[in-house]
Amino acid sequence: SGWTGIDAEQLRRRLNSIEGIEVDIAEIVPSTDGTFEYKGHKVLVYIRDQYYNPRYADREYKFHIANCDTMEKAFAKGRADRYVVSTRTDGRFLVNVRNFYTREVIKDSAIEELHVCKNCLLRLRYNGYYSHSIGRRIYSDFNLSEFFQKYGGTQLTRLPRHTDITAPSDEYSRDF
Repeated sequence: SGWTGIDAEQLRRRLNSIEGIEVDIAEIVPSTDGTFEYKGHKVLVYIRDQYYNPRYADREYKFHIANCDTMEKAFAKGRADRYVVSTRTDGRFLVNVRNFYTREVIKDSAIEELHVCKNCLLRLRYNGYYSHSIGRRIYSDFNLSEFFQKYGGTQLTRLPRHTDITAPSDEYSRDF
């Protein structure tokens, strides 16, 4: 049939684009190290629709790097939010900003700076982050390039031959 497989270079370009790739939550794979993967690439995850609450005007919009409490709840509920996976390292992403109370779109397809989720830092004990009160500097110094280097996210050049479901058992055990 007309199936051509995934063009690895095109996938890399899309993951690194300002819009990222919108996916179903079921397509995001939590790794054994607690981080996320999509089609064999280490990724960060965020929700396209970010909510602005005038009561907390200085609240920062977040992206996720790990299967933290927030993401675990989303996976458990199978939340229908529009999840985006990305490998961008400049911290700027395409989002829709909505009013927290009315759900109205305030900014459509806006490029906004997103910040790392503190619960993700805690989940990974990232650079020794083990408490929100003590980890302020680790949070403010967080760098996506460093994260992807540390967790090997951008070094993948080819997709795995098998998924965990299709892998023959002898080959599967050799990979570890």
